[in-house]
Amino acid sequence: MSIRLHYIGSDAEFSCHGETSLSIGRFMNRQAVVIAYLVLAASLAGCQAVPSDGPLGFGGDSGSQCVRTHQNELVLVGDVVTAPAGESATILGVNLLDAQGIELTQVYLLSLSDEGGIGSSSIPPDTSAWAGRVPAKGAVIPAGTTQNIVAELRRTQSADGTSKFLEVTYRVGRKTYVDTGSTRYTLSEKCF
Repeated sequence: MSIRLHYIGSDAEFSCHGETSLSIGRFMNRQAVVIAYLVLAASLAGCQAVPSDGPLGFGGDSGSQCVRTHQNELVLVGDVVTAPAGESATILGVNLLDAQGIELTQVYLLSLSDEGGIGSSSIPPDTSAWAGRVPAKGAVIPAGTTQNIVAELRRTQSADGTSKFLEVTYRVGRKTYVDTGSTRYTLSEKCF
């Protein structure tokens, strides 16, 4: 989330998760500034966190990740998932939200090792956990354990590929939930 608000004679802009939600032209007086702050505060109330309605711990702080890749090259991006202490979680499906120029080809579940998890990597990654990967769909995360959910992505266009977050559909007990990760992805020839 970024907030830019300048006083009289300047522009104001508010963005939540990189999308401009409020843009106010030049402020002419103090009353306009007060109104802008009230609108901004109301907008912030809905943008404090990425939506999540279930007990699965998924992702961390929101952010962006740029992965260097060529067109049609496969890369891996990953995040951590933690099942609740009392029950296991079964992964029912994983989607990539608002993907443009990125194809989601496979999703795996890996155990976390002493080497840590995969944040981003070429294929095959340099971790012993890769040999024990299983398809995420139908995989069970035992109660109270943390594992690495890893998506295999392909940049399908010459321009940068972008997406919002990974979305995981899962079941805990008899209830089905949908949780959204907290990392935006860019696949590009040049990062930074």
